[in-house]
Amino acid sequence: MATITFTPSMLYGAGTRGVPLIPKSGGGGGDTGLATVSNAFSMTFISADNTVMDVGELPPYFKVNPIGTAKDNPWSVSLWVSGSGGSFFGLPYAALSSTLARSFGFNYSSGYLSFGGKFAGARFRETSYATSTAYDESIFNHIVVTYDGNDLGATDPSSYKLYVNGSDVPVSYQAPNPNDFRTEGIAIGASGTGTSVVVGWDGQVDEVGIFTASLDAPIVESIYSASLPLGSGVTGDLTKLSTPPIAWYRMGD
Repeated sequence: MATITFTPSMLYGAGTRGVPLIPKSGGGGGDTGLATVSNAFSMTFISADNTVMDVGELPPYFKVNPIGTAKDNPWSVSLWVSGSGGSFFGLPYAALSSTLARSFGFNYSSGYLSFGGKFAGARFRETSYATSTAYDESIFNHIVVTYDGNDLGATDPSSYKLYVNGSDVPVSYQAPNPNDFRTEGIAIGASGTGTSVVVGWDGQVDEVGIFTASLDAPIVESIYSASLPLGSGVTGDLTKLSTPPIAWYRMGD
């Protein structure tokens, strides 16, 4: 299946196309040797100004198979994030409707990473949340969340994996946030879109890839390693992966 490459189509609020404080590689690729492409921009989001990127459409796979109503369908999300806190991404969880689908949000707040939502019945967060986090506020972090297509129940995290900077980070069940975030399409820089942005992001987001497969650890590591050392102007070419993304939001490039 061909990858659709998008550039930002709708950016609300005071967000900007940023200069490269982004994780890029000098042509690395680690042991897996993923090919690289140039990357000069990321996208800056400001939660106080309700900045959110609404791409204006949803990949066809997720129109037919929203991630909550078709739980036998695997998926993964890969993106680079830098910032101090809030919600940096949202996917529709249930079937689309005129009242907007409920959002499955991705967050870094209260000093730990988490993902999920009210309508999903659960969130999952870093197991070590009380003592430490894998997220580093001082740099760009490569974050990947995967779901393997095995619905083991709302409180069982076994079907999900969280990777931060190439490493598998254990996650545990967390009671869902009472806020009912909603989004019709892909929300970047916040948990949802619609009439207002709820829990937006303060910082930058780059190279958002959405996959219809559960990426394994070697593939995740190859994406991360292709961008080392940080700041050298290239990133992994996701179209060259053995399981390329269904959509790739380059955030300004």
